[in-house]
Amino acid sequence: MADVNLLDAVPTSRQIRRAYELWSICYDKVAMPWEHGPRLRGLEAAGLRSGEDVLDVGVGTGAIPLKILGRRDRAIRVWGVDLSLRMLAKARRKAVAAGHANAYMLAADARSLAFYDCC
Repeated sequence: MADVNLLDAVPTSRQIRRAYELWSICYDKVAMPWEHGPRLRGLEAAGLRSGEDVLDVGVGTGAIPLKILGRRDRAIRVWGVDLSLRMLAKARRKAVAAGHANAYMLAADARSLAFYDCC
């Protein structure tokens, strides 16, 4: 049996971006129902307090930022990053439609973020 190098199986950023660009078409209807419960449990476990900044890596179409900002706590800012520009566009549209000015959606690769730990 030949040796398998797992690093060869890791997709490139371009491949990941392309996959999620395609997923963005049906993501809210197909994947979101499966992910919603675990995401909400993670959000509850985070125990967010007023005035905190939140970084949602792999924000997708923005479900978690909308839940956080739906609390109407204007002191919380949510930064969402994703590789897919189409996912980010959907997240932005949802945040704007809901009237959230404290949601910031940025294109970024989770493997090399320009954010720092402020605490």
